[in-house]
Amino acid sequence: MSAMYTRNTRSMSRRTFAKYGALSTGLLAGGSGTAAGATREDGPSERAEIEEGAIAPYQVVPGSRVTVLEEGVGWQPRGFDSYDRAHAISYDHAPSLRAILLTDGPLRANRSLAIGEIRDAVSETNRALVTVGLDLRPSADSETE
Repeated sequence: MSAMYTRNTRSMSRRTFAKYGALSTGLLAGGSGTAAGATREDGPSERAEIEEGAIAPYQVVPGSRVTVLEEGVGWQPRGFDSYDRAHAISYDHAPSLRAILLTDGPLRANRSLAIGEIRDAVSETNRALVTVGLDLRPSADSETE
């Protein structure tokens, strides 16, 4: 009986790891610092228009809608001070496809938004992240439901 319990616990850990795999992939390889437990109360509110964010280039699917899974994941890559809020997101068309989206303002969990085209590399020296346009307006599908 205890072997069954151990097996279930182990598989749960694997699922949890896979669920947040975006945290352990390429973003961390770009050299990062942690901001563990650091929250920022000043700065723009979600009502302020957030027009762009930063994301790993291989995780961008332009024109796709995403949902914020977790707000303020407490991680920030070193050297990207203008994007001080990290959010775990999943693509609506493929929920298992997850990424970390950095913004300069808060986005609450379960918020839906659209990812735009790649605009530019965040910096010339570190191309681990690119800027993308963000559209916080509801999708046409959600307005008709």
